[in-house]
Amino acid sequence: MLFDEFRSLVVTQLLAQIPDKADAIEALKSDDNLLDSGLVDSYALIDLCLALETRTGATIDIGTLEPEQFSSIAALFDVVNISNVDGQGEAGRPDLRLVS
Repeated sequence: MLFDEFRSLVVTQLLAQIPDKADAIEALKSDDNLLDSGLVDSYALIDLCLALETRTGATIDIGTLEPEQFSSIAALFDVVNISNVDGQGEAGRPDLRLVS
């Protein structure tokens, strides 16, 4: 999965969770801190991670992550890519696919 696809997935999920903040969600930059922005709280972030697990097939162990590892769309992309390595990516690169 390319980053743009992942960003779209995150934005879509956030819009479903908090539709009253649509303008701010759609304006998110890849490195904007989701918690500091006030768009999500820790519960919404957990819901987002669960949705990303479902849609990507990745396993995100929130209990072992540092806050900065899931603070932005870019950081979440890295976590999902790392957790979704199945040994079939090119030259050790993760093979991230959407799960239908």
